[in-house]
Amino acid sequence: MEKSNISKTESENPHNYYPKRTLLPFSAPGPEFQLEDWELGELSRSGINKLDLDYFLKMTELREEQLQKIVKLNLEELEDADPLDIVDDTISENIIRLSVIYGLGYSLFDDWRVFNRWMLTSNKTLGYNTPLERCAYTDGFWAVHSLLNRMEWTFYRA
Repeated sequence: MEKSNISKTESENPHNYYPKRTLLPFSAPGPEFQLEDWELGELSRSGINKLDLDYFLKMTELREEQLQKIVKLNLEELEDADPLDIVDDTISENIIRLSVIYGLGYSLFDDWRVFNRWMLTSNKTLGYNTPLERCAYTDGFWAVHSLLNRMEWTFYRA
């Protein structure tokens, strides 16, 4: 895998905008920060709030309009929401699922920005869809998850 020329200065890294936290699986780079399955279950039951959603957008460099297509966000409702209001259960579940993918990707790719771009790039293995588009559905999530696991096996274990 090619190394990126993008510098990772302290001010450019969204990981520094928020305190270290474990609410979403990609709260900091590396597999040691990914949530355990039982923690994901607890988070799925309790849901995520608007602050978590904003954090997700900042980390992934996605625009709300891009995410709206994937998780069926109602942007007008979100604008009026209190930062600690829990978002819809389905949206929470989809964001958590996406965050698992981003957590895997951030631990696999050398540069988080390279992975963010990879998520928006058409991929032959995924039927020429972007990984983000495929994550809109459960089967697509598993396809992207499987692809990342195969990439990890190829790059680090071969």
